[in-house]
Amino acid sequence: MTTSQLVVYIEEARLTPGKRAILHEVNETARRLELKFEAFQKPLQVRKRPLEHPFAHCDPPNEEDAKLPDDVNPDDSPF
Repeated sequence: MTTSQLVVYIEEARLTPGKRAILHEVNETARRLELKFEAFQKPLQVRKRPLEHPFAHCDPPNEEDAKLPDDVNPDDSPF
């Protein structure tokens, strides 16, 4: 199952090349444990526009004419 990542919604930190290399090295080591570390700005800042659609990792509905909740615009659905 693919899940959305926080970096899609929260601004990542601007790292120096040295700190970026450390983060890369830590992630290479953690990969075998299926972990990935990210660095975010402090204080956290939510992106004005996410890097991907919020429904990007949703499965399409099983029904032919699935009814959307009242507050969901049909144009917002990627299906």
